[in-house]
Amino acid sequence: MKHYRAVLLTSLCAAALSPAVSAAGAGKAVANFTLKDTDGKAVSLADFRDKKAVVVIFVGTQCPINNAFLPRLAELQKEFAPRGVQFLGINANHQDNPRDIAEHRKTYVISFPVLLDTGAAVADRFGARRTPEAFVLDGERKVRYQGRIDDQFGIGYHRPQPTRHDLVEALNEVLAGKAVKQAATPVAGCLIGRPARAQAAATVTYAKHVARILQKNCQECHRPGQIGPMSLLTY
Repeated sequence: MKHYRAVLLTSLCAAALSPAVSAAGAGKAVANFTLKDTDGKAVSLADFRDKKAVVVIFVGTQCPINNAFLPRLAELQKEFAPRGVQFLGINANHQDNPRDIAEHRKTYVISFPVLLDTGAAVADRFGARRTPEAFVLDGERKVRYQGRIDDQFGIGYHRPQPTRHDLVEALNEVLAGKAVKQAATPVAGCLIGRPARAQAAATVTYAKHVARILQKNCQECHRPGQIGPMSLLTY
């Protein structure tokens, strides 16, 4: 089962990036939300009303690119906290359970709160797609930047040092009261694992379309007593 999860995560990480970088979210006000942290405590965006800026980072537990950036995020939290900036992590992955998220935060010594977005409702509100994806909110809680942390890590590359510090530049511009020059950047990382949602007008069904594919290609091995690690004989 772990092998199949690893293959799935690798596929998600390697999914092609959108060629267009949209800044459609720039200037959009984010309404208050409340989520529970890894200790079960309710945390609201409004709790940080005294902060000059809030950086919301969508994170996961198993994405390699996400994990590579965590030490850098800890450094940025320490650097910008005295300047009135609050970092918030949000895990919206359907496959990450609360225990794993709490252990992940402990393992990587994440110094800022990590909130559990069950159902990915807050991720949908932001329009977040990948981990790690950063959103910079100004004092009015309007989105001024959406995108990557920097360009050090990505699909197929690992630079000794970044050549662009996108999140830092955006934060410095917001704190200076300036418009963010690069309001959106592409994010290299794993797709957020959103829960499946039924579509009332769906034309594809399990019985008519999916089952026959499994019967033809999968069930020979994925059945009791065979090599497949789980049975795919039933829905």
